[in-house]
Amino acid sequence: MGLQKYNQKRNFKVTAEPKGKLASSKTGRRFYIQKHDASHLHFDFRLEYDGVLKSWAVPKGPSTSPGVRRLAMEVEDHPLEYGHFEGTIPKGEYGGGTVMLWDRGSWEPVEDPGTGLKKGKITFKLKGNRLKGTWTLVRSWNSQGEKNMWFLIKKNEPGLKSTEPVTEEVTSVSSGRTMEQISKGKKPKRKEKAHVTPSAKTLKLPSNFKPQLATLVDSVPEGKEWIHEIKFDGYRIIAVIENGQVRLFSRNGLDWTDKLQNIAEELATLKIENGILDGEVIAPGPEGHSDFQALQNAFREHRQKHLMYYVFDIISHDEKDLKDLSLIERKKILETILKSSKSYAHISISEHVVGNGQKLFDHACRLGLEGIVSKRSESGYVYSRSHDWVKVKCQLRQEFVIVGFTKPGGSRVGFGSLLLATHHGGKLRYAGRTGTGFDVKGIRDMKKKLDGITINNRPAIQDPHEEIGKENEITWVKPKLVAEIKFATWTAHKLLRQAVFMGLRQDKKAEDVKLEKEKPVKQMKPTKKATSTSSSTFSGMDISKSDKILFTPDITKGELAQYYVNIKKWILPHLLKRPLAVVRCPDGHEKFCFFQKHETSKNAGPANKRFVKNGKSGEYIYIDSLEGLISLVQMGVLELHSWGTRIDHFEKPDEIVFDLDQDPSVNWEAVIKAALRIRERLQQAGLKSFVKTTGGKGLHIVAPINPVKKWTEVKAFTKAFAEAISAEFPDEYLSNMSKEKRKGKIFIDYLRNGRGATAVVPFSTRAKSGAPVSTPVTWEELPKIKSADQFTVKNIESRLKSLKKDPWKDFFNIKQDLPDFN
Repeated sequence: MGLQKYNQKRNFKVTAEPKGKLASSKTGRRFYIQKHDASHLHFDFRLEYDGVLKSWAVPKGPSTSPGVRRLAMEVEDHPLEYGHFEGTIPKGEYGGGTVMLWDRGSWEPVEDPGTGLKKGKITFKLKGNRLKGTWTLVRSWNSQGEKNMWFLIKKNEPGLKSTEPVTEEVTSVSSGRTMEQISKGKKPKRKEKAHVTPSAKTLKLPSNFKPQLATLVDSVPEGKEWIHEIKFDGYRIIAVIENGQVRLFSRNGLDWTDKLQNIAEELATLKIENGILDGEVIAPGPEGHSDFQALQNAFREHRQKHLMYYVFDIISHDEKDLKDLSLIERKKILETILKSSKSYAHISISEHVVGNGQKLFDHACRLGLEGIVSKRSESGYVYSRSHDWVKVKCQLRQEFVIVGFTKPGGSRVGFGSLLLATHHGGKLRYAGRTGTGFDVKGIRDMKKKLDGITINNRPAIQDPHEEIGKENEITWVKPKLVAEIKFATWTAHKLLRQAVFMGLRQDKKAEDVKLEKEKPVKQMKPTKKATSTSSSTFSGMDISKSDKILFTPDITKGELAQYYVNIKKWILPHLLKRPLAVVRCPDGHEKFCFFQKHETSKNAGPANKRFVKNGKSGEYIYIDSLEGLISLVQMGVLELHSWGTRIDHFEKPDEIVFDLDQDPSVNWEAVIKAALRIRERLQQAGLKSFVKTTGGKGLHIVAPINPVKKWTEVKAFTKAFAEAISAEFPDEYLSNMSKEKRKGKIFIDYLRNGRGATAVVPFSTRAKSGAPVSTPVTWEELPKIKSADQFTVKNIESRLKSLKKDPWKDFFNIKQDLPDFN
């Protein structure tokens, strides 16, 4: 449609709605849902496509119940800026009334969206704050032949739980306000809370993420393949943005969002819903250049309003992994994002020059800056120190571990000097001392920190005692604090000369501090990009690209196949001839993943069987051999979920499962306590049960049963059972899946016992970093289990070898009927 209709319908002198222009970039995948109280209350559903927001008015709002059809009237396209709009449209104007940003996130088309929009059917996956999973928009032709009537329908998917967010969620995902508060013009309690909300605190720096580091070299590299940037004298900060919410992390993973609220607030207004940015926070000194001591003072005195965040890289953007793109391409994306947004007081892009690195270096040294960083323009982003990024310093600077301090002399108070060391060969090596670079307040603050970590004995230091000083003049401290030191040179005994304290490095771990030595720049070879072309055979099945990384940090497709070969006797009894739903991540768990329950001829192989019940449509995946399992690995399957039945008694389950799904505020000990209670109640009902970790966050309690009752009867029993326990302990458990009601409680999920519902198979991996494994344990060892993801592909085999007997030894031998439950 374009934006002509949108602009024609609005008087922008009266309404605060944004006057839109077609976006130059047409590849975004954001979605927004706005609750709109106009002539009638409805929800506006918007998908970013082709530079605009394709929009539908949904009178009743989206339903998460599979198959429920919600009328969605297609309206005019809206500009991308509209996705951030929240406020009141004046009465008498088009759409007059209150608008709340009810949900936002990213979407992924299952099929070509352009074709789908033309034909009248588009299927997509949502990843939002409130709506998740697969949905379909289907056009319906009404009696007048108009094309604007559609239906929004939620797809049925295993693993995604039905809720009613339209009635349960009544506040804005942006500002936290209700419709009434927005209509009355009430402002958020603090401006930054409009984006940096409490729920954003759940955001984490990805466990596999390590910032790319530069190698110290002896001279500036030459050639046009290098770009050069000023080396900032500040703290490295990684910004994680998810669904428009922001958290800021130091290079060692500490959450610094609360320290840098002004920067977090501005980052949240960028036109990026999901992504990871890399940069440096600095404090401008008197000359406008970055000043590390000024940065230290700013943090010490809690005055961060003048701090700047210089962004120099982008690693992911709206669900797209960018680390394999060239640096110059990533820089262009970053520049587009920052320049398409408004002017900021606390955010700027780090400028660079191509070639002429020596000129930039000389200029930096004349200004008294630390130096420059040179980067290969065609290099990808790697999670380590590399030769593609190098640094050249104008002055000698290095981090050192503080290991002690001397008594003050003369009129000085606090301490005389700090004793410094670096790690070498796993031990500390003495490097000298510094007594300058402190003001009176700095000495007082440092002394407080030192007094809190004093120890009686000297840390294990390699160098002779006489180089350090007299023992009675020194107070030793735990080697925890890291100091940034500027110095003139090294002595013949490799001790610092003219060392000056610059500040403490709160962003670096003491154990990581090693002596940096310049390397010849000529030895810096480009990092080779990983390729996945190898093929290997496992149990007679070929696995292509067996060296492809499926789990971070470093678990390959071949290693996953070998894992299943090694534990075949453990997993196959729980897996063979059971209808399956699988999670496929062909390019690894960090990329696009999707559920698959029905078999298709396209991926059916000789080891993959298909099952058709009574000739009805719907062919379910199942396997009957190890070869079948390996063929699933070849398909990129990272999770195996099974029905509670087998194909020879398809309509009669042979096990029941209770999934303990705890609110984040509930501790692990409470989950264990809940599992033991369920075991006790099942015993009272005449059922022996077993327990396993899920590899996710909870526990599964499983009881084998004779396959004599139908699905409806089994689900009715488990529902009544869960409700009974919840009624007995209402402050601890609930049988209702409502997230709002779940706060501080454990949801006893009985819904996995319905026809078509699934639970993760024992010994299956989960699509998470580190490849955690769902693991059967004994009831006796359960109190010793530390977490649901304690066991992984890396440690599960050693566990199995150490076991004297199978924790679920009697599982397949037990014959017990499901009782009637009243």
